Amino acid sequence: MICEGCAEKIDGALHSLPGVGDVRPNVSHKRIRVLYEPTKLRVEQLKNVMKEAGFPALEA
Repeated sequence: MICEGCAEKIDGALHSLPGVGDVRPNVSHKRIRVLYEPTKLRVEQLKNVMKEAGFPALEA
C-alpha cells in the first residue's frame, strides 16, 4: 500500500466480507487495522481477500 487509492481498494475488498466492521488504513506506516467478528470470519479469509486485491498481508 503506497497511496490513498491503494487504501481505498483494500477497504472496499475487506468490506465485501461479512463480519468486517471497521477498516482503518494507515498509508504512511503501510498498515491496516481491521475490526471483524471472529465467529463469522477467519484471519486467513482476510489475508486471501487482501492477496486477491494485490496486497499480500501479514499479521502484526
